[in-house]
Amino acid sequence: MYKRKNIYIILHTLSIGGAERHASSIANYLSECGFNVTIILIQDNRVEYALNNSIRVIALQDLLFPESIKNYKATIIELFLLKLFKATNQRKYQLIDKNIYLKSVYLEKLKWVFYKEKDISNSIVISFMTIPNLCSSELKKTFHYQLIMGEFTAPQLEFSNDAPENGLKKDVYPNADVFVFQTEEQKAFYSYLSDVRKCIIPNPIENINVEPYKGTREKTIVNYCKHVKAKNLPLLIESFAKLNIEYPDYSLVIYGDGPEKAETENCIKKHSLENKVILKPYDKDVLEKVRRSAMFVSSSDREGISNSMLEAMAIGLPVICTDCPAGGARMFIKNYENGILVPVRDSEALYKAMKYIIDNPDKSKQMGKNAIDIRDTLNKNKILKIWLDLIESL
Repeated sequence: MYKRKNIYIILHTLSIGGAERHASSIANYLSECGFNVTIILIQDNRVEYALNNSIRVIALQDLLFPESIKNYKATIIELFLLKLFKATNQRKYQLIDKNIYLKSVYLEKLKWVFYKEKDISNSIVISFMTIPNLCSSELKKTFHYQLIMGEFTAPQLEFSNDAPENGLKKDVYPNADVFVFQTEEQKAFYSYLSDVRKCIIPNPIENINVEPYKGTREKTIVNYCKHVKAKNLPLLIESFAKLNIEYPDYSLVIYGDGPEKAETENCIKKHSLENKVILKPYDKDVLEKVRRSAMFVSSSDREGISNSMLEAMAIGLPVICTDCPAGGARMFIKNYENGILVPVRDSEALYKAMKYIIDNPDKSKQMGKNAIDIRDTLNKNKILKIWLDLIESL
């Protein structure tokens, strides 16, 4: 049916996250279409999403590598260049140092795996996120596979302008055959990739069995996300603290886990909101748990396209989102028609938007009704068919 039957999808992990869920959906869809799909996890072996039985998962963490790869050491030439550029050219020094790090942690191991795979040069590799993209585009020079890379964040904010990662991107990203973006803003950042085919494919709405709630809404404000800096949960808590003075009968519930959870807890204590802000772990039935809530609020500093925002819209929740890079929220939220956009890191604007939802129940209800249309706009089968057409075109 297809010229190429082997698909390799490379990413950090399949733990809970937007890119991870999207990758698992693509993997399942392609396996159902007749491709032999292998997922390679370069960071850890967690698999939190259901995969078809035919999909192989290779976790670098679980493999037994030769000592020379397991304990990779910089070559004599690399050490010489490090010494040469340390005092004379900081940019080149950082690029070489970062490349040595990538080799020792990921590249050499991934190369070893590719050498053991059959016919890798006639396969299609799909990678997501910066480190997998750097690795897959570098190794394409050796293995000559077809490469599709995906962007899931705001690249202009992920690293500082002079960060070595941005230099490495310019060196190896031109090796890609196709670069898939979620937003125009992401695409514009990579204007230097003049010879790489570029496509915009937004996230799909996963199959949602939860129906919109039509009764009187509970006095609960919700968010569900990873506790990471980019989500800026302290901003949400600060804004809720202002709201709580005027509306003390409302509570804020945040579902999720992550490395910054302690900071979130400290922020709650700082504002003396221990009885009003409730932290709950990730829940696979979170949509059912939040469907009666008054509103969903996202306070992110940067996002590709927030899956939690899309899901909240799909179940008819009034939605408030920061208008953050890389422009995913503004792609789908029409201000005060199907949600509310507020400036990034503006606690006063976020507070006023929450207050508007409370003070204008009829308008908020209409916004929630309008938001449900996102189910058709981003229908899962429709979006995944775009991915299939893209792969068939290679």
